[in-house]
Amino acid sequence: NHFVTGEAVGGWMYMTDRRLLFVSHAINIQSHTHSIPAEKIARAIKANVLGTIPNQLLITLTDGSTEKFVVYGATEWAAMIGDRFIAARSGGN
Repeated sequence: NHFVTGEAVGGWMYMTDRRLLFVSHAINIQSHTHSIPAEKIARAIKANVLGTIPNQLLITLTDGSTEKFVVYGATEWAAMIGDRFIAARSGGN
């Protein structure tokens, strides 16, 4: 799910070598495709939904805004995004 103006929009998330891409499925009020270029991602962390369910992925962008997703394997997603996008920009440090 991608949280957009109060709605948890269901869909699929993909990671390419250049971006994080969310594509909603047809059964949503706010159907959309959302692309976040790798260079715009400053941070990716796992968080808890409702304080207890560890499946939220928070993406902080370089402009300070935050995108929220609910995914299976949030810890792994955050690590992959960090490795592929953030660490790659800083030379792995």
